[in-house]
Amino acid sequence: MKKFSFYYLSSERQAIMGFSILWIMFFHCYGDYSHFPVLETIKKFGNLGVDIFLLFSGIGLYFSVQRLRCEDGNRWFTSYFKRRFIRILPATVICLLPWYCYVYRGQNVSAMRLLLDITALSFWIDGSNRGWYVALTSVLYAFYPFL
Repeated sequence: MKKFSFYYLSSERQAIMGFSILWIMFFHCYGDYSHFPVLETIKKFGNLGVDIFLLFSGIGLYFSVQRLRCEDGNRWFTSYFKRRFIRILPATVICLLPWYCYVYRGQNVSAMRLLLDITALSFWIDGSNRGWYVALTSVLYAFYPFL
């Protein structure tokens, strides 16, 4: 009998995460699926796509930290945060900047408000940011090394 290892899950991680992304996108699509009961049920449970994505992100973090510990020794902690920052911030800005430019078009919005919104920090300040996933992921990334 083989011993369970996260390596088996990690080896198919990209495909499973891709599936969960498609499930999340389908969940957010508008439309009447009442004539297709199977699709309607899949859509109804679309939040599970987020759970799957978070689980496999955590598995990826585990292997990333293990690799960094081997490669960087005592400097792994700094490397970890540098890599997370480089991965999260540009993608966040690329996604949220156009969105908030569209939302705030024609309005008089301060540069500070726009900065808080495109970095998803406004979620933690006043809860008004639709980028809740980025805000959650940032906190999870920040606490992960301490777990």
